[in-house]
Amino acid sequence: MNKNYLISINNISKKYDQNVVLNNYSYLFKENGLYLLFGFSGCGKTTFLNILSGATSFDKGSINIGNNIFNNKVNDNFAINHVAYITQNNHFINYLTIYDNLLLVLDKKENKEIIDKYLKQLNILDVKNKYPNQISGGEAERVSLIIAILKNYKIILLDEPTSSLDPKGCEKVLDLLNELKKDRLIICATHDEKLKNIADEIIYFPLISQKNKNINIIDLNYNKVQKRSVIPFLLKQFLYKNSEKKSTIYLLLIMILCFLVIFYCFDSHTKLNKTLIDYNDINFVNFYCNLNNEDYCANILEEYNAVDVMYSYGSNAYDIDDSNDFLKETLPYDENLFLQKDKIIYGTYFKDINDVILGIDVAKELSDNPKDLINTTIILQMPEGKVEFNIVGIIDSGNDNLYMKSLFLQYDYYVFLNSKYTEQYMYDDLIGLSEKNYNSTYLTAFFDNVDDLYRFLHDFENEKFGSKIATIPFNLNYTKYTLFIGSVQIYAKPILIVTFLIALIFFFQTEYIKNYYQRYIYAVYNYFGYKWSSIISSNIIYIVFQISTIYFSAFLISIILSKILNFIAMKYNILVYLPFLTDYYNCFILYIWMIILTTLLSFINILVIKKKGWITVISEGDDLL
Repeated sequence: MNKNYLISINNISKKYDQNVVLNNYSYLFKENGLYLLFGFSGCGKTTFLNILSGATSFDKGSINIGNNIFNNKVNDNFAINHVAYITQNNHFINYLTIYDNLLLVLDKKENKEIIDKYLKQLNILDVKNKYPNQISGGEAERVSLIIAILKNYKIILLDEPTSSLDPKGCEKVLDLLNELKKDRLIICATHDEKLKNIADEIIYFPLISQKNKNINIIDLNYNKVQKRSVIPFLLKQFLYKNSEKKSTIYLLLIMILCFLVIFYCFDSHTKLNKTLIDYNDINFVNFYCNLNNEDYCANILEEYNAVDVMYSYGSNAYDIDDSNDFLKETLPYDENLFLQKDKIIYGTYFKDINDVILGIDVAKELSDNPKDLINTTIILQMPEGKVEFNIVGIIDSGNDNLYMKSLFLQYDYYVFLNSKYTEQYMYDDLIGLSEKNYNSTYLTAFFDNVDDLYRFLHDFENEKFGSKIATIPFNLNYTKYTLFIGSVQIYAKPILIVTFLIALIFFFQTEYIKNYYQRYIYAVYNYFGYKWSSIISSNIIYIVFQISTIYFSAFLISIILSKILNFIAMKYNILVYLPFLTDYYNCFILYIWMIILTTLLSFINILVIKKKGWITVISEGDDLL
């Protein structure tokens, strides 16, 4: 008589509350063959299979599987890697096709054609590309049997494998089981009398019990299955057409709203600067250069690719005693740097160092017909004395020209010198309030690249007067927006914080609900033989992908919407500033918090599932007896 056995059940007992299911039950199972468990419903057949699979603990006794001894409970990790268990209910990943479900179980070194072989053998090849919710109960039972086979484990547990099969399907399953039992141990709980024809042993459960003496438990011959990565399969749920989309759409809309609020609350000072630069074609920055800088900040300007620097005569020398003369300011000598040339209504731009351009109000004071002043001369009081200049142009910039307002404090009553003439005063330490009071010279740098301009403005805007170099914010040159600046800055941060909290709370709640309903999926992955560590790490990668997809989709949509709204606001003068500016920093902070919170939530959720066990999660509500 063969004394070699693979499983030894040694006086195990199990009860639920006061209901005794197993009482000192013992039995021996050889390394191969088909064992049938027959008995009335509720006699403990399913509980016995649950115990062998590690899904349920037992109260006393022991179980030997190979050379492994288990007391109280078969180890989860051992069972998931050695025992293929097909329960009464069929469990699949709903967003994967039948083929993908089977591929998920198959050893990655195994030829994929084996899937077609078993599907064809069980007469269900036509379900290969269907989803689980598209196949019948009988087809699902046969697919589950293939899952058990593809796991390539020595031990297969089956709970009513033919309950939903028609006669033809049942015959196919019997043929397959008869083939498998030659080199695998199959323990099957059933009421189907037809299975008796191929059974090696029939156990009327739990009436038949054996005394296990002088037996030899052989080692479990196990070829470790190399699993495929879960990540590609997890990612498929994002494209599954039947997946729940409402929460994703709601989250996308909330994120768009959140981004727009963040963009609106962007630093108002920067908004004003950007409005001027982008919508008024400003190509310059006014700044103070410390007199101790012998090169008058030339090295710094070269580093920022400034194409020219202009000495602003009126800003430096307006305390020179020329009270009986006109106010004077400077325009760049190079006409390509002055982006308001179209405002010259008569004459031309500078051609010579002694050329000047008159503001329209000055011209009207000098002549009833300003056009007649072109190519005439004007005597101006300069620090070196009275100087004769040629009038080459008349400029009328309008009353609300932000370009000119940003360049000068006022501009309607100026005689404009050119920078080629005024550069002689740059090195004269006796001229100007800036030099006397701040030990600095007021200059203007011109740029032909807006990125260089932004960089220069940003890097030196917080410097104090008297330092090496300090830029002058555009909004100091006109007072129209000061009330707006103050009001927005007061409310911006609270609005931003509230928006952050609303977005995070909504997102947290959405992910909590989603994770709650995902418990089944995580449990099925474990049921398919994947370790929890692999499920957790793969799920984190999927979450980052999912969050990133939704987040950056909302981000891009928000940028497009903000540009449209900015265009409307400026075109129709709804606002005098750009209402929305992209705030990359705060958006990035929000993204990081979402990743952290969602990952943490999912991690905790999976740990709860792991503690409960896969069968508890996927069979909630079922009668485990």
